[in-house]
Amino acid sequence: MADKLTGICRAFSTAALAGLGFAVSAQAQSAGEAESSDGPDSTSLTIEEIVVSAQKRRQALEDVPLVVSVLTADSIRDNGIVGLEDIQSFIPSLLMERNIHPFATTIRIRGIGNFGNIPNFEPAVGLFIDGAFRSRTGVGMADLLDVEQIEILHGPQSTLYGKNVTAGVVSIVTKRPTYDFEGMLEGRVGSDDEYALSASISGPLGNAVSGRLSALARSRGGLTYDLYRQDDINGVDQLGVRGQLKFEPADSLSILAILGHSDTGDSWQCCAPDTLYGPASSAFIAAVTGQPPLDNDPTNRLIAHNDVYRFEGEASEATLTIKYDYDSATLTSLTSYDTYEFSTSMDAEQSVLDIWTFNDLQQGDTFSQELRLTSTTDESFEWIAGVYYYDNEFTRGSLDPSEALVELGQDIAPLPLPGAPGDRAYFLGIIDTRNISIFGQGTWHVADRFSVAAGARWLDEEKRFSVDSRVDLAAPGSLALAVTVPAPQSGKRSTNLLSWNLNAQFFASDDLMVYTSVSRGVKGGGFNADWGDLTLVQREFDDEIVLSYELGIKSSYFDRRLTLNAALFESQYDNFQNASFLGVNFLVRSAEEVTTKGLEIDSSAILAEWLQMNVAATFIDAKYDRFTNGPCYFGRTPDNPADGTCVLDGDGLPSAPDLRISIGASADWRVGGGELYSRVDWIWTDDVPTNTSLDPRSLQPSYSILNGRLGWRDERVDVSAWIKNATDESAVLLSGAQVLFGAADGGLQLFLNDPRLYGLTVRYQF
Repeated sequence: MADKLTGICRAFSTAALAGLGFAVSAQAQSAGEAESSDGPDSTSLTIEEIVVSAQKRRQALEDVPLVVSVLTADSIRDNGIVGLEDIQSFIPSLLMERNIHPFATTIRIRGIGNFGNIPNFEPAVGLFIDGAFRSRTGVGMADLLDVEQIEILHGPQSTLYGKNVTAGVVSIVTKRPTYDFEGMLEGRVGSDDEYALSASISGPLGNAVSGRLSALARSRGGLTYDLYRQDDINGVDQLGVRGQLKFEPADSLSILAILGHSDTGDSWQCCAPDTLYGPASSAFIAAVTGQPPLDNDPTNRLIAHNDVYRFEGEASEATLTIKYDYDSATLTSLTSYDTYEFSTSMDAEQSVLDIWTFNDLQQGDTFSQELRLTSTTDESFEWIAGVYYYDNEFTRGSLDPSEALVELGQDIAPLPLPGAPGDRAYFLGIIDTRNISIFGQGTWHVADRFSVAAGARWLDEEKRFSVDSRVDLAAPGSLALAVTVPAPQSGKRSTNLLSWNLNAQFFASDDLMVYTSVSRGVKGGGFNADWGDLTLVQREFDDEIVLSYELGIKSSYFDRRLTLNAALFESQYDNFQNASFLGVNFLVRSAEEVTTKGLEIDSSAILAEWLQMNVAATFIDAKYDRFTNGPCYFGRTPDNPADGTCVLDGDGLPSAPDLRISIGASADWRVGGGELYSRVDWIWTDDVPTNTSLDPRSLQPSYSILNGRLGWRDERVDVSAWIKNATDESAVLLSGAQVLFGAADGGLQLFLNDPRLYGLTVRYQF
C-alpha cells in the first residue's frame, strides 16, 4: 500500500510541475490558433464555469482552495440523478450505504463516515439543505426535488460549517422563486412497477414578492422476493412538497422562507437484508419447520422471513434566510427548524420462525440559528465572521404499553433462551444536545496572484442523556429468570473545542492555481444512549479531533476545453468515533488513531463540438493506526477477553476501497429542431470489506456499475430512456452479524445495491 501511494505521490508531483509548463505553452498555442483558426466559435467549445458557495461566499469553483465536487441542475437532469444516493456514481470519493431503513443511510467521503444505525451518533459528513444542517442523513435521502445545485466538500470543514463535519459536507441548494413565470412537469415510468410524478411552478405573487411550489410522488415495487410470504418487498413509496416565498422590499434586503414536508410510506415494506444462516440457526429452522432454510444464498435477492420489514416516517423543515446588504458587508440570518418521526417493525431473527419482532420508534427536533457578516468590497482583505446556535432533542423508543421495543413470538419456546411467547420489553432513550460557537475567517490577497487565509471556530457544547427500560411478562418468571432490567441511567458532558484552518493559494497563470492547506476539525463526544446493561463509562465516548493536510492544483487548458484538478491529502484522526455492531445493537467505541490519505483526480474535456468526457479517480489508504478495543468477527479469539474486543492496529477501515474510478461521456447532435443526446457512465470500485468487524467473509470483490441514457429535447420537451446497472451487477454494500443468531454461529445479514433498473422519463417545461 505504501509503495502504491508513494508512486502516486511522485506522479502527482511530476504532473503538477508538467502542468505548470503545459499551461504556459497551451496558452501560447491557443492564442496563436485564435488568430488563424477558421473552426467553430470557441465559446461553443468551453467547459461551463461553475459558481459555488463552499466558503460561505459566491466564488468560481476554480478559485476555491479545496476539493469541491459539483452537480448543477443541468447535470442532475442529464445524468438521470433521482435521489441523493445516485450521486456516488459520479464522485469516486463519495460512498453511501443504506440498510434497515432510509434514515439509517451513511455518507462517506475519503473513506470516513459514521453508521446511521446509531441515531444519536452524529455523522462525520454533514448534510446541509439550503444552508441548514440536518441531524439525520436520511432526511435528505428522498427524491431530489427541484434542486439547483449539489456541492460536495471533501475533507474536514469544521471552521465555516456549524456542526460536525470532520469528513466533509454535502450541501443541497434548491431552486429559488423567480419573477418570470415558469414551471415544470415530469413523469417517469420504470421497471419493477416504478411510477413517479414531479412538478414545480414559480412566478411573481405581487410587488417584490415571488413564490415557488414543488411536489413529487413516487412508488416502485419490491426488488427482493420473499419465498415464505410469496411477495415482493423492498419497494419505494414517497411523497414530498416544498413551498418557497421570497420578499425583496428593497435592493439591500431579501427575505426567503422555505417550508418542506416529506412522507415515506404507510407501513412501507422496505429494507430487509439478504441472509446467510449459520449452522446452528439452519439446524434450528430445520428442526422446527421440518425442512432447511428456503434460501441461504446471501446475494440472490431472495429471502424467507415470517414477517416483512415495515417503515413509516415523515419529516418537516422550515428555513428563514434574511440578507441585508451594507456598504461593505452583507449580514445573513439563517434560522432553521426541522422535525422527523418514524416507526419501523422488523423480523429480528430474519427467518421463517416467529421468535422476535423489533419495533423502533424515533423522533428528533432541531432548531438552529446562524448570524454571519461577510465582506463584499473588492479589497486586499476579505473576511467572514459569525455566531451559531444549535439545539437538538432526540427520543428513541417508548415506555407506553402499546409501543414495545421487543415482542417474543411463539417459536421462542423451543429455544434454549429466556422468555415466553408474548413477553414484551420497552426502552426509552433521550439525548439533548446544545451548543454555541463563534467563527471567523480572513483572506489576505498578498499580491495579484497570491493569497493566504486563516479561520477558526470555538465551540461550547453540552449533551444530556437518560435511558430507562422495563419488561412485561406473559408468563410469570419467564424472561425475568435470566434477564436483569437495567436501572435507569442519566448523565451529561460538556466540552470546549477549537477548530481552525490555514491555506495559501498561488495563481501561476489565469488557468492554473496551486494551493496548500492544513486544518483542524472537531466532533464532540457523546453517549451510547441505547438499550442494554451498560455502565456510564461504557456509554460515554470522547471528542474526535482530526488534523488534515492537502496540496492541490486546479487547471484548465485550450481555452477551457480541458480542465484538470488534483489533490493529495492526509487526515489524522484522534479518538475516531467508530461504530461496532454487536449482533443486537450498535455501540460507539473510539479508535485511538486513524489515518486516511490518498489522491483525488478530476478532469473534464470537450473532445469535439458534440462530445464531452469526464474522468475522476480516488485512491485512498485508510487504516486504523491504533485501535485496541475494536470489534471481533465471528471465529476470531478476542485479544481482550474481559470485554470481548480485538486489536485492529494496522487494519484497513471498512467501506473504504483503495481505488474508485469514474468515467463518463456525453454526446449531442441537432436533430429535428431539437437535440438528440446520450450519456454513458461507468464506475469501478476496488474490493472492500463491508463489515465493521472486518470479517474476511464480508470482503466484496471489485465490481463496476454501468449506467446509460438516450433522449431528445428542445426548449420545452425532454424525452429520455435510461438504464441503471445495465450489467445487473450484484454487490454487497454493507454486512453485519445476523441479529439473533449471528454472534453464536456466524450468520450474516447483507444489504445489496439495486439490480438493473430501466425506464422512460418525460419532462415538459413552460
